Amino acid sequence: MATVTDLSGALRRRATDVVLAAILVAATALQVCPGAQALLEFDRAGIAAGQYWRLATCNVVHFGWAQLLADAGAMAILWWVCRRRGVPAGWPVAMSLMAVGPAVWAWGGVDVYRGLSGINCALVASALADAALRARGQGGAGWWALLALLGARSVYELITGRGIGPTSLPSDVGLAGAAHLVGLAVGAAPAVVRRLARRGRTVRGTNAVLPAITGNGL
Repeated sequence: MATVTDLSGALRRRATDVVLAAILVAATALQVCPGAQALLEFDRAGIAAGQYWRLATCNVVHFGWAQLLADAGAMAILWWVCRRRGVPAGWPVAMSLMAVGPAVWAWGGVDVYRGLSGINCALVASALADAALRARGQGGAGWWALLALLGARSVYELITGRGIGPTSLPSDVGLAGAAHLVGLAVGAAPAVVRRLARRGRTVRGTNAVLPAITGNGL
């Protein structure tokens, strides 16, 4: 018999599925709408003039079909991985949708930004952090190290405005490392909180046991 927790988890997964599907459908539909990209992209001058919707809508428009196919393909794969492994993806998707645009704005250096890469980074971080929590020990350390390596790459992108290896962006468009870095941070945050909470419970348990042992003269 399904418990309330099971039903709640199923509802969250279904809601995440709907949101991710809606993002992919919207990104594809907007790609064939003339003028949609210019209206919805992250445009620093437009945002400064009060067009704040661009901070969120920049995630679902792209510079061309090559970028859309790369971003959408990556999202579909990550969605499947998270779904199959039971990784809670709702939080990173929702938070990265809200955080990517402001992060690009705050860092500066990029006047125009489009794409799902920030959300995809959040999904990658969620999957890696979840794998690290499941593995624990040395296996977990390997997953954390991989996540740290991706973070270092994003810092390089943030500082230089260039990627490591080929990208699907046009040659005259700068890489927004801030989008990738904030995506990784948002995606890893829930797992990091869970790990700290688990460590706190372990410490409290140890502190509770030690007085009993010493009190018995052991």
